[in-house]
Parts: sequence; structure tokens; C-alpha cells
Amino acid sequence: MAPTPARHETAIAPAPPPLDAAPADPPADPPADLAASPVTRSARLAEFLAHEEAACPLCGYGLRGLKAARCPECDAPLHLGILSDDARLRLPWFLTAIVSISLGLGFDAVVSLLLIVIIIDEGAPPPPVRPFVLAMWALALLCGLALTVLCRMRRRFARLAPVAQRRLAVGTFCVVFGVHLAYGVTFWWVM
Repeated sequence: MAPTPARHETAIAPAPPPLDAAPADPPADPPADLAASPVTRSARLAEFLAHEEAACPLCGYGLRGLKAARCPECDAPLHLGILSDDARLRLPWFLTAIVSISLGLGFDAVVSLLLIVIIIDEGAPPPPVRPFVLAMWALALLCGLALTVLCRMRRRFARLAPVAQRRLAVGTFCVVFGVHLAYGVTFWWVM
């Protein structure tokens, strides 16, 4: 006698609740001893880092396999949590970059306006000064463009490691200051 083929049974999913139904009760809070216990929080962090790759939010050190709740590189206290990309934005470093470019733009705008007033009052500048007038206008345009780009890329800036944010901000300051210093020294030398 031949075996009969097995019947495949299908499970029927329950109907979804109607759209106007009352929302389900929120999940209960964890027990107080579980939520407040630093040992449990440290154990959860260690369990997470045993399987996942993560970096220290302050120094960027790789924490995979970490057993303690402190970064071994910078000794920062650590805890497991949910963050937003915007939370990594180090405001002082972002502001350093913004203020550096803004100061350059402000200086360039004031000097450009003064040059325009002088050109209107006295006519075209003498030939040795013309390249400097054009360079000042170009610097103002570049600073305005750099400020716009930096403001539009603030989310990308926020995703950088804190060390990279600091380097970018200090580098921006040095470039803006250096270019304007070189312009001023060259103008003073020629005049």
C-alpha cells in the first residue's frame, strides 16, 4: 500500500485591527531594579559589544569585545543608548568653522565695499592695484560659497568622528586666516 501524500495545512492570519480601533496599551516599564542597576546596564553594554562593532563617541576607539563600561583609550564612561546623527554634531567645532569663514566673508565684504566707493569716487584703480581689487572680490565670493557649502553639509559634518570635526574646523580657520594674511602682506608689500 502506497503512503498517502501529506496534506499541507495553511495557517490563517488573524484579521488586522480596524483603523479606528483604540491603540494598544504602551509596553510596561522595565522593573526598577533592572533599569537602575549599573551592573545590569554594564552587562547589557558588554553583551552588545561582544557581537557588534561600535566606536567610542569621544575618541573613535573601536570598542568591540569591551567588557567594562569605560573606553580603554580615553576613559570616557559609556552606556548603551539610541542616538541621532545630529547628536554627534560638536557645536563648538562646527561654530569654529562657521565663524572662521564668516569673519573672512565680513572682512572681504567691508573691504570690497570700500574699494567700490573709492572706484566710484576716483575712477578706475591704478594698474598695480587692479589684481588686488579682483582678488578681494574673489575672496568674498569664495568665502560666501564656502559658508553656504558648510551650512548645507552640516549633517555630513555631524557624522564625522569628533577628531575629524576638530581637524576640519581648525583647518578651516588656518586656511581662511592664512589666505587673508597672505593677501594682506602681498598687498602691503606691493603698495
